[in-house]
Amino acid sequence: MTLTLGACGNSNSESDHANHKDKQQEDSNVKTDTTKKLSGNFESKNGEKVEGKAKIENGKLMLENYKSSKGPDLYVYLTKNGDIKSGKKISTVDYNKSKQTFDLKNVDLEKYNEVTIYCEKAHVIFGGAKLK
Repeated sequence: MTLTLGACGNSNSESDHANHKDKQQEDSNVKTDTTKKLSGNFESKNGEKVEGKAKIENGKLMLENYKSSKGPDLYVYLTKNGDIKSGKKISTVDYNKSKQTFDLKNVDLEKYNEVTIYCEKAHVIFGGAKLK
C-alpha cells in the first residue's frame, strides 16, 4: 500500500527561487518557435486532480477546459518528463479558471515535452500533459 500526502504549506526555498531566476535568464537569448503546434491532455498525479487540455500555438500556452485541485501556490511549468528542477516556470495558474493563456517568450520548445502543474510550497506535482 502506498500513501502519498501533499499540501500547499509555507515551505519556501531561497535556492529554488534563485535556480529558477538563473534558468529564466539563461533562456533570454532564445527566440520562441511560433510555428510549433503541440497539445496534450492533463493527467492527475500524486492524489491531486488536474483536468483539461494544454495547447501551444503561435508562441502561446493555452489551457482549455482546465480545472485542478485547490492550491494557494500553483504554477504552470514546461518540463521534460515532469522534471521541475530543469523545467521553465511560466506563470501562476488559477485552479478553477477554465480558459487561461500565457505568452511563451524566450522559450526553446525543443527542451520540453510536458506542461506540468506544480504546487511550489508543498513541492508537489498536481498533474501534467504530455505534448505531441
